[in-house]
Amino acid sequence: MAKIKTKDKKAQAHFLMCFILFAWAIEYILAKPLLVYFTSANLMLFKYLIVLVIMGALKVILEPGFTFKFRDLLAYMAAAFFGVAFYYYCEWEAMEYIPVASVTVMLALMPAVSVTGEKLLYKRPITKLMIVGMIITVIGVIMVLGINPKELLDGNLRGYALAFGAVVGWTICNFCGSNTTQRYSNIDYGFYLVIIALVFVLCMNFNHMPQLSVITPRIAGQILLLGCLCGVVNFLILPSGLRELGPTVTGVFSFLVPFACAVLALIFVGESLGPVQIVGAVIVVASSCLIIYEKGRVS
Repeated sequence: MAKIKTKDKKAQAHFLMCFILFAWAIEYILAKPLLVYFTSANLMLFKYLIVLVIMGALKVILEPGFTFKFRDLLAYMAAAFFGVAFYYYCEWEAMEYIPVASVTVMLALMPAVSVTGEKLLYKRPITKLMIVGMIITVIGVIMVLGINPKELLDGNLRGYALAFGAVVGWTICNFCGSNTTQRYSNIDYGFYLVIIALVFVLCMNFNHMPQLSVITPRIAGQILLLGCLCGVVNFLILPSGLRELGPTVTGVFSFLVPFACAVLALIFVGESLGPVQIVGAVIVVASSCLIIYEKGRVS
């Protein structure tokens, strides 16, 4: 009976992580034009103030009471710094130097970094099938995005360094969160995390506060969507993924972000997928499922 419940929870977590993919994809679409008007730190401030208000309201209405355990403070601080302040600074700053597509390809390295971390910290095995699956998936991501491999080599080195910094930051956040989320509900974990994250974000904005005069109704709507859809949804769903699936399997879903972007472009913009992109999408989905299956088998 316990095994059935565990399987149900894992199945639910897989479903929720599939949903969150589209929130991540929309974030790329929204963030790029907004960075013309604001610094990455400014955009983080707007986003997480919105998240704080909504998560605070959910906390008061649905789960009132103080459940924070001070023994978890360092884990929360590490997750907030590396997974919010450091991650988004690196990711959004990287967009200033290399195309968004190239940033996406770099973020596809996240599972490889996570698997390496599990090997070093917990002595968990890395199988040949995992390695082959990750290599094939990165190739599939490049196909979906339609990137000429030469373009990846011609990019700005600083941009790639920032993108890889985002990969490392998010991986550290996932490792911290995979343990901490076991002791908190999704709402509690997200609420406490955003409070601590905002402390770091406010420090980043200390000498570069956003210019409110540039905000038009359209920009305000984009910021609100960024905070509500990309921020709140992430804080409510990601803890389930970390709790039930672990940091590596959760990271594998980053492979599927280009696929989600392609689907959104097809639905809302009418962009059709070419044969190479379709083949790439099939490769990404199939190899991601293979990695998730293999990770679950050896665990």
